[in-house]
Formats: sequence, structure tokens, C-alpha cells
Amino acid sequence: MTEMGDIYLCEICGNEIEILFPGNDPLICCNLEMVPKEEYYKERMSR
Repeated sequence: MTEMGDIYLCEICGNEIEILFPGNDPLICCNLEMVPKEEYYKERMSR
């Protein structure tokens, strides 16, 4: 579930969005599910 103020990132095109209205549906960009920006950078830093 998305929460207000969360930031999501598309791993393909780099598009970033900030959640204004919480919801349950997955966020899709470039035909892939977007990931929370914080999670994306944690994963990249651990490599």
C-alpha cells in the first residue's frame, strides 16, 4: 500500500513520483512496477 509522501522510482526511465493520495494498486511505469526510492537506493548501495 502506498502512503502519502512516499516517493517511487521507475528503474527503467528514472521517473520519480510522490504519492499524494494513498492507495492499494501497484504503480506501473514502462510496463514494470515502480519501487520505493528508499528501497532502490538501499539495494544499490549493498552491491
